[in-house]
Amino acid sequence: MRITAVVTVRNEGAFLLEWIAHHLGIGITDVVALSNDCDDGTDAMLDRLAEIAPVHHVPNPGPHEGGIQFAGLKRADAHPAVRDADWLVALDIDEFVNIHTGDHTLAALLAALPEADAITLTWRVFGNCGVRDHTDAPVLETFTRAAPEVMAWPWRIFMFKTLYRNTGAYGKLGV
Repeated sequence: MRITAVVTVRNEGAFLLEWIAHHLGIGITDVVALSNDCDDGTDAMLDRLAEIAPVHHVPNPGPHEGGIQFAGLKRADAHPAVRDADWLVALDIDEFVNIHTGDHTLAALLAALPEADAITLTWRVFGNCGVRDHTDAPVLETFTRAAPEVMAWPWRIFMFKTLYRNTGAYGKLGV
């Protein structure tokens, strides 16, 4: 089964390896990473990762009609790792999928919901844990304090991403 995550990045070199390792570890089989205007080495990292891992680097130069992220997602729609995927999800580099069933993998999640065509991945917003400056430490170990699971305000706390079966029912990638 092919499960592809699509991510748009700019100057995310400090966080890229952890994010990719986390998502490959839970069962993402392909990462399509679209980069634009990087000056921190993110592009070079993605090029190297594309040589040794199931990471597909797609430069996303301008113009960015409709915005950088949406232009990137539109460009990703044509990529074979997206076209040929069984399941798709568009994520941001600060979003780490956290599965609470079975062995905490996407395979366990999909096995628990065999009839699903789409699965909402609700946000859980994490604060800065008092961190004011960048430290060379894993994101998942540094930022451990989160908003309550149920929170009435602000309304943006209720946003989500969607992992969906790539059957054509959903016309294009989105956020």
